[in-house]
Amino acid sequence: MFDKEASKDFDDVLKLVGSEHKYQRVLLYFILCPITAISAFVMMNNIFLLDIPDHWCHVPGRPDDTDLATWKSKTIPK
Repeated sequence: MFDKEASKDFDDVLKLVGSEHKYQRVLLYFILCPITAISAFVMMNNIFLLDIPDHWCHVPGRPDDTDLATWKSKTIPK
């Protein structure tokens, strides 16, 4: 049944064994697809963690004659 001469190529072996059955579908759809979807989030995680947003908390009571940079330096602790 298994001839060594006939199965020199990997494609020939797949024809003998069968290339798409239940095991291959389970492996593809239930294991590899979720891993591929999750790996994108893992790779992009550094971009989200390393970003420092330009944000400061609003402190009420700023006088009209004080500019924003001076008000930030007076109210935001270093």
